[in-house]
Amino acid sequence: MSAVDAEAKAAVHNEYGFSSNYIQITIDAANALKRGDMEYANACIDRIVKSSENLMIEIAELGNNEDFISFNRSRFEIRELNLKDRQDTLEATDLESEITLMKTYEALYNACLQMSSTIIPNSVFNYMK
Repeated sequence: MSAVDAEAKAAVHNEYGFSSNYIQITIDAANALKRGDMEYANACIDRIVKSSENLMIEIAELGNNEDFISFNRSRFEIRELNLKDRQDTLEATDLESEITLMKTYEALYNACLQMSSTIIPNSVFNYMK
């Protein structure tokens, strides 16, 4: 809708002095009925019916958009969990446990070297003497 069409539409709606507020239109219709101005009240009621139809359409579109957003959010969370699982299988992400494991391997290696030095002579060169 172009700006000229919007201005023309607003001019038609404001021709009767309608408000763009849904509640104010309802109050204006009630006041017109109290005054006995049936033409103005009917115009207000038509405007209320049209506004309520537009409101229902907008609520439905809002619900669709909300569902789409929640669908995408759940997809992103699932992908994030999958990526974390892959990262855990590809990398050592828990540094504390990996450092502890490496220190344990180092201690085992040193213990094996010390034990083997007592069982096996220090060097092959000792046999060559």
